[in-house]
Amino acid sequence: MTATPGRVVHLGLVLGAASLPALCFPDAIGRASAMWLLAEGARPYWVPAEALLLYGIVPLVVLSAIVLFLAPGMLLALTTGRGRSTPVWLLSAVPFSLGAAFLVAEVARAFLTARASGWLMFGALGLSTVTAFLFSRRRELPWPGATLRDWFPVGSAVIGMLLLYLMLVPKLLWESFNGDGAHAFAISRLLLNSPWPFFPESAGPVAAFPGTTSMLFAFPNAWFIQLFGPLESAIRLPFLLYTPLVVLGVQALAEEGDRPLATRTQLAIWAGVLPFVLAMAFSASYSPYHADIALPGVQDTLLVVCVLGFLHAMVRREWAWAAGFGLLSYISLPNGLLLMGFWLLAELVVMRPRPWSVAARGALLLVACMVAAASFAVVLHWTGQTPPGGEYGLARTIADVLRIDLTQWRRVVYLLVGGAVFPVGTLLLWRKQDQVSRRVTLMVLAYFLFFFVQTRFSLHHLVPAMILPLVVAARLRPIEQPASTRYHLAWLMAALVAAVLSLPSSFAITTAERRVGMTVTQQVGSYDASDPAVFEASSLLGEAFPADWDADVPATAYGGSALTWLYYADEGAVTPHTAYLLSRRDAMTDEPTAAAPFAVDSAFRLDILNAPAYAAHQALRPATDTHAPIYVVPRASLFGLGGPHTIDLARLLDRVARRIGVRGQVEEQP
Repeated sequence: MTATPGRVVHLGLVLGAASLPALCFPDAIGRASAMWLLAEGARPYWVPAEALLLYGIVPLVVLSAIVLFLAPGMLLALTTGRGRSTPVWLLSAVPFSLGAAFLVAEVARAFLTARASGWLMFGALGLSTVTAFLFSRRRELPWPGATLRDWFPVGSAVIGMLLLYLMLVPKLLWESFNGDGAHAFAISRLLLNSPWPFFPESAGPVAAFPGTTSMLFAFPNAWFIQLFGPLESAIRLPFLLYTPLVVLGVQALAEEGDRPLATRTQLAIWAGVLPFVLAMAFSASYSPYHADIALPGVQDTLLVVCVLGFLHAMVRREWAWAAGFGLLSYISLPNGLLLMGFWLLAELVVMRPRPWSVAARGALLLVACMVAAASFAVVLHWTGQTPPGGEYGLARTIADVLRIDLTQWRRVVYLLVGGAVFPVGTLLLWRKQDQVSRRVTLMVLAYFLFFFVQTRFSLHHLVPAMILPLVVAARLRPIEQPASTRYHLAWLMAALVAAVLSLPSSFAITTAERRVGMTVTQQVGSYDASDPAVFEASSLLGEAFPADWDADVPATAYGGSALTWLYYADEGAVTPHTAYLLSRRDAMTDEPTAAAPFAVDSAFRLDILNAPAYAAHQALRPATDTHAPIYVVPRASLFGLGGPHTIDLARLLDRVARRIGVRGQVEEQP
């Protein structure tokens, strides 16, 4: 079936109409987010009094915004002939939509207002419709849906997104930022004032992240902030965009080789994703209190979308698409390079005859990504712009790789449960796997072993290993009816058990960070303008409370992140609710402060104006540890502290070097 000009115009009109709620009612998200006090009620997951707004208008606006985000890419993907199936078509829309979001956000920042970005994207939709219309008149283009059944993946993606929203309403709208979420917001918000998401070193610790290999997620986040306003939910809602795309990416790879998926298999894939969603929403966090979907959930899910696009392109030997998705994977997270490298190695192990030319071209592609990223950093330096952060720098990566622990068998449990058990089990069925499945299997096992042996470990490191086994499970599905029924029933039952094990120990919604932050007033500069001085000054709040990774937190002390309290702080004049005042060290103030500031550095000061409030905050013990017991990661692993079984290869190599005299010879060289 071909994409005739009429079908293209009809598609553009449908997408345009579906985008209108987000353009006409974007403030609905702000109104719903302002009801955060409902999070402290007895039933934050079901609020009948606000049902129309929370469970009717808001999900409609969110769905509309997701359609608006993807629409230009959907139409442009048609022009490249990627409409042979709906999963491939929608997956192929991602690079175009990410590019459109970047351009739209930049134009809105430079020439218009933030709220204009929605209408600019609508204009991009119109331009994409015209482009696809012209292409369809000149040559035949595949149309993704010849029958109603062909459109089922689209319908399941829409329904799945709405169900995810309903399941996570208070987590998306009302829960306070934790440190990771506040950091993600700060760098995404920075894109409303700067072309790149990098703070200068003068901003303090916030400048360490992101780097060139971890910056991609900030750009679509910025578009959502422009559309909905500077809200917590604005950078959490992309999770509802990327999760259905992950499912579609799995379907695209599972169907490769003319193997269309039955409805039951598509539903089984969705069931297999549920434990992962619960793990990201409630357990994947460095915070001792709660996880924040904004980070790492959004970033890691986007990584998997991009990697699935790369794998699909590599299976089909579509090098232009492999290069595009490869670059996106590379700038999503450092794990992207690791996954692509393991795939190329799997090509050499599985394929016969060995595809040396394919491996060489793939390796050249990865080198090109690294060179492009390094060149980008050099250009920023030459032009006097802020360089990327160094949190994922080479030195730290090498240090982490060289500190290993071979006794962390609990990580196998994390993988099994987060991967819905059954799909992970299919990795062992080597003899029944085809070449695509075997390459995925080897890549997943190599990736898992890489993180299994490292001392530093967090649950989100395993996200790709949780998702990619779904490809193998889907490709191994039996065709015969009795065997197929048993196969899918086992898959669904295992997913249900894994989902139950992934449920949090508490469904309470954390608002303590907001409560404390609302008593902070800062007179340093403009947070909305991403003033580096504001972020540098906020580090003084760490003198009032320990960091959330402190050994005393949360059992005997309340702690957290300065970035979180800063997000909720007032700006300007002191109010009756002010307990903490951040100001410049030489600022003159008439406020009744102590004889000396509570904390001071070379440029800023922190005064405590309300000692009883400070004492009450120190006594806070938020009983909202929402991590599922099955996913509890020891603190020593989270922060790479090591233990009795840690092997520090760096020290071992250093001792060997000293013993054979190599180190001394190196030090004596001029």
